[in-house]
Amino acid sequence: MGQVAETGGGSGQILASVAPGTWNISWVRDMAYAVVGLVRSGHYAEAKAAIAFQMQAQVGAYQQYVGAPYQISVVRYYGNGSEWSDSNANGPNIEFDGFGLFLWELDQYFQASGDTGSLAQWWPAVKSRVADVLVDLQQANGLIAADSSIWEVHWNGQQRHFAYTTITAANGLCSASRLAQAAGDTADVPTYLAAGQKSRDALLPNLRASDGSLVQSTEALAAGTGYLDAAVMEAIGMGLIDPTRHTAAATLTAIENGLVPASGRGFKRSDAGDAYSSNEWVFVDLRAARALELEGDATYSQGLFAWNVGQASDNFGELSE
Repeated sequence: MGQVAETGGGSGQILASVAPGTWNISWVRDMAYAVVGLVRSGHYAEAKAAIAFQMQAQVGAYQQYVGAPYQISVVRYYGNGSEWSDSNANGPNIEFDGFGLFLWELDQYFQASGDTGSLAQWWPAVKSRVADVLVDLQQANGLIAADSSIWEVHWNGQQRHFAYTTITAANGLCSASRLAQAAGDTADVPTYLAAGQKSRDALLPNLRASDGSLVQSTEALAAGTGYLDAAVMEAIGMGLIDPTRHTAAATLTAIENGLVPASGRGFKRSDAGDAYSSNEWVFVDLRAARALELEGDATYSQGLFAWNVGQASDNFGELSE
């Protein structure tokens, strides 16, 4: 229902919210998770259409921030398939996590569908305008350059070295190594794999609090406040840290202790303190359910999932934001 079926530049894009929802717009991030969901449920044609949309979209208006020609929007797309980033007094949103997320969704699609023809068609642009761009954004310590990332903090000094961006990069670059192998680009397989491992290995020394939990950003950690962020759970969900060891346990404990809203159900997205961040987020709940499942806490995971399904059942089958 959320995928555009009309012909034209917008065909195939997946909206963040079906009409009449406020966010009937295509975000790179939202679409990546949606594509992986389509792949996991066997909807290969729909997943391919979403990827094809991104491969032909009109992008490049923010090259001065990215530093190189790129293929995937820095935030989202207009309905006609052209790139869009909103701006405020602090400048535009420029998000590098979309590059890693796109590589992940493409890898998931290819591994499940075996669509060698499409991969051969797409790989030259994916290599030069997504994977190589992400490698160039990697700093010497393995972290990805500061950006607006998942919670869209804008630019002009607001950007940070977000854990989420480096998590998605580590996952995506490992995906790029598999895609390169499948595309016959064997020379770049070790390059992308090493870059992915480097970002993975940058998480623990740079982004852990004193209790061992992963934190939002290096800047928030240095400030000693505002570093509790549910997005870091994706280090567990994407397989970058062992879900049974200390970092995963400390991370989930910190989130369970600090990000449950007043209702006592589900999770807030961060401890930023504003009303938007302090709401219960269904996306966060569902990703938390997966992380808890991997940790082995089946009771908490299943209860959280059932809570969200129950809410949707009372609202005409719709999962809310």
